[in-house]
Amino acid sequence: MKTIFITGASRGFGKLWVEALLKRGDNVAATSRTIAAYKDLTEQYPTQFLPIQLDITDKKAVTEAVNNAHRHFGSLDVVINNAGYGLFGAIEEAGEQETKDIFEANVFGTLWVTQAALPIFRAQKSGHIIQLSSVLGVWTLPGQTSAN
Repeated sequence: MKTIFITGASRGFGKLWVEALLKRGDNVAATSRTIAAYKDLTEQYPTQFLPIQLDITDKKAVTEAVNNAHRHFGSLDVVINNAGYGLFGAIEEAGEQETKDIFEANVFGTLWVTQAALPIFRAQKSGHIIQLSSVLGVWTLPGQTSAN
């Protein structure tokens, strides 16, 4: 049994992974900006599942969430950085604020989760970090700029 901390896990691939990990018997701390989507899992896995409301653009909240998961389960084995979103369109159409917002979530949010987990992993002398992106995070379509 492992303890896994996963961001952006209330829908899509994140929620699918949470469900699969819980069925496998792992402990899961799942984060999302809203935790209403976790009601069924909280009822079904009361001791294995810890839902955490988190906006990954809030550095202090990120550190508190990672530490809360570690305290709750007593260990932390895997961090899955899944939270993020895309911004699509021609580069000249991207506004300054929306570009800054995507960097706050996709770059700095991921950085802060990783920075919060590393001291725990070092103290335990073990741990894994899994960074995720969509294919458009590394490849784009002709005539389109994407930030993922």
